[in-house]
Amino acid sequence: GKIVRYDIERFIEDRNVPFRDKENLFIGKLPRDTVKSLRNRMRARYSLIPASGGHLGKEVREAIKMPGDVPYLPGSSVKGSIRTALTWNLFYHLTEEQKEVALNAAGRESRNQFKAQILENLAFRGGTGGDAKADAMKALFVADSGNLGTLELRLYDLYTARSGRAERDNRGPFALEAIPPGSSFDIDLKIDSHFLSRSGNYSPSENPGIVMRKPESFYVGLKSFGRFVGNVEQEFYSSMGLKKVARFFEQDDLLPIGFGTGWNAKTIGTFLEPAQIRQAKIQFFRGAPPPKSRRVALDGSGNAVFPLGWARCELVVR
Repeated sequence: GKIVRYDIERFIEDRNVPFRDKENLFIGKLPRDTVKSLRNRMRARYSLIPASGGHLGKEVREAIKMPGDVPYLPGSSVKGSIRTALTWNLFYHLTEEQKEVALNAAGRESRNQFKAQILENLAFRGGTGGDAKADAMKALFVADSGNLGTLELRLYDLYTARSGRAERDNRGPFALEAIPPGSSFDIDLKIDSHFLSRSGNYSPSENPGIVMRKPESFYVGLKSFGRFVGNVEQEFYSSMGLKKVARFFEQDDLLPIGFGTGWNAKTIGTFLEPAQIRQAKIQFFRGAPPPKSRRVALDGSGNAVFPLGWARCELVVR
């Protein structure tokens, strides 16, 4: 009942396997470039349990792992999720005039990679022309999670839901390695309050500093973002008839972290009007404003049951 990955590197380096046997296995059966690349590729040594059946495709999208092939959550990914949540909260509480200033500035930015930076400057650096050295998020340290205590990941087939229809992911078929539902992990967060004080290096708007200096407001900021996006997602899945997926978002304390949470979870777009999205020039090149679709995981019966990349969070203050 498991899919087992062969450790090609170990096989090639195994002195107990005659070189001729290695040649016979690879030469003539695989392209020359593939044979050459095998010496430079590491393959996982753990087992994969298929969580959905029969349509797993030829490609597997792998999870990030520690040395020893143990899955974990990178602190940088978690910090990125926190940054988005705080950006959303801070921007949400701006006046309409301040929002217009930020969106107009972003709309005038010709380089797509810097459009969001205009909004981040306003949220964390005290103005649309803020200095990155004074970014409030520099005060936040997020460690990588410890390992999850398991060498077994679930292998899910993916399903794309679009308004009006639903289908298997049309970019595949591919399967996704995922941490099993119900897994738990600890991540250390540290905030340098000195940096956020006026006697430290932080001098712009007080808003981000206040939010991060008070654990209760920091946690409320994360929860309010997760709840708002979760409500939007729940409404979408309900409209598609995917009731099991919609019920997932009835939980409290949800935070979008991983792959597959979608455009709403990675932007402040949930409270922007379509006209504002166009104004900031972050609309897709054609069609309706994003998001156009969502991706969910299938269970063994082919039912769409899990949204991707969401976790329940609890803040423990020490």
